[in-house]
Amino acid sequence: MKDACTRNIDPFGAFIELSSPELKVSDFVRLRFANKFMGDGCVTQKGIVVHASDEGVGILFANDTEEFRSMLDKALTRKGSSPIKIHLGA
Repeated sequence: MKDACTRNIDPFGAFIELSSPELKVSDFVRLRFANKFMGDGCVTQKGIVVHASDEGVGILFANDTEEFRSMLDKALTRKGSSPIKIHLGA
């Protein structure tokens, strides 16, 4: 499991910055987003790697839950918010 940050994110997917990506296209991943709106809670999302480079990986989200959508909506509507931190695991 690695800690990482998103470079950009929307309801369909995200680009995850990784200094030494070990993932390749078509790998399935489980993402745990640190949800600052829930205290120490995390929101889990599944996805598939659709792009991999030396800078990181592009993830297409595999499902959509109300909990994830709510967290993402709050994070994206706040101006000047810090990048969403995630824990990346297979």
